[in-house]
Amino acid sequence: MTEGNSQLLWLEYLDYNIESLNDDDELLKLGVLTRKQSKIVRNIFENLKSRKFVFGLNHGDLSLKNTIVDNAGTIHLLDWGSAEASVVPHHELIQLLKVNMQENDPADAEIEAFLDGYGILRNEYEKMLPDLKNLSVLRAFDKLRWAIDWKIPELKDYVSQAKETVARYL
Repeated sequence: MTEGNSQLLWLEYLDYNIESLNDDDELLKLGVLTRKQSKIVRNIFENLKSRKFVFGLNHGDLSLKNTIVDNAGTIHLLDWGSAEASVVPHHELIQLLKVNMQENDPADAEIEAFLDGYGILRNEYEKMLPDLKNLSVLRAFDKLRWAIDWKIPELKDYVSQAKETVARYL
């Protein structure tokens, strides 16, 4: 996939999520957000359209259970079953923030180690935080819309995660 194709798909993804924020939005009916918050989120998503992101493959389930260290000390990532193309390195950091929000884990020292391993300085991470928060809302809403469309039995879990994300980042 070329960068141009990635950008086009990204804009279509954003447009879908922006257009979904309307008066008939299921997220309003489910109490995920208010009409006022919906307008705020719409502006956030519109602003994401002007941001330039890099796209690549994200593992999607970074954890110790998905790593192996060889005799030379090289770490290898296993189990790419949750991988997806998305914004890098933001997508992996969003996953980290989500787990931190839900489980209050990993601890700050572990987050620092993760950033160090990714080659991201703390001040770079701090600059990324507004985008990470906005992308977290986008991801939570998109996943919830997917769960609604596919009538996923665990819908209440997606609703809960979206509500939690709104409460934390708006």
